[in-house]
Amino acid sequence: MNNPLIGILGHSHTGKYQPGFGQNSKYMQFARQFGDVVIIDPTCQTVLPLDLLILPGGKDVNPLNYTDIVDPSVTLIDYDYEMFYRNMYHNYLQRVVDGNMAMYGVCAGFQWLNVMHGGTLTQDYPFENSAWDKRWEEVDKLSAYMGNFPDDFDKTVVTHNWTTNSIHHQGIFEHNLSNEFKVLAVNKPAKDYKNMTANIEFMIHKDLNIAGEQSHPEERFNPVVAIELINTLIKRVKNNEEN
Repeated sequence: MNNPLIGILGHSHTGKYQPGFGQNSKYMQFARQFGDVVIIDPTCQTVLPLDLLILPGGKDVNPLNYTDIVDPSVTLIDYDYEMFYRNMYHNYLQRVVDGNMAMYGVCAGFQWLNVMHGGTLTQDYPFENSAWDKRWEEVDKLSAYMGNFPDDFDKTVVTHNWTTNSIHHQGIFEHNLSNEFKVLAVNKPAKDYKNMTANIEFMIHKDLNIAGEQSHPEERFNPVVAIELINTLIKRVKNNEEN
């Protein structure tokens, strides 16, 4: 059996001497444990035969994709990603619908998944433990919705002291969540912030091989829940191919 083919959405970035294009090495290292990795150019009109598409973090999701009101805090938009989600996302989604591919969203990719399936975002949320300078630091204790994890997921990797990192200012709460997704884990909200419910950290699609997380697994030492989620999705795709 061939190695799974893993695609990571790429984008433009600045460099010390010349601008570059691609994805950072942390994502590459994380993705290589699942198969052979390729960078996806957001302008590419060809749908590649991927087994898994990783939708990575980045700049803010443009609020005009889900509301007419833009918070002043939203100042940076990733136009490479914007182009992909507007022009090519649904083509890759069809592969997921057909059972030939899975998707996993991270941070902005997680937020984009929610938006592309009819959800919204809280545009600026004062997370207490945002650790921009220590991206690997696990500061948030999570509460798991164990009944929402799929039957073929190894639930022994979810522990009572499950923690994750937090480096974002946009988020998904219960009132933001698309009807197509289920909550897998939440983090407590900031103290006394508009009486909001807990911040959603992990979610999974109710019917399709799509999942994601607000946190950054590529930055953590051993993100066992993310790894098991992705392996579960890839196994489903491979089983579909064999059948």
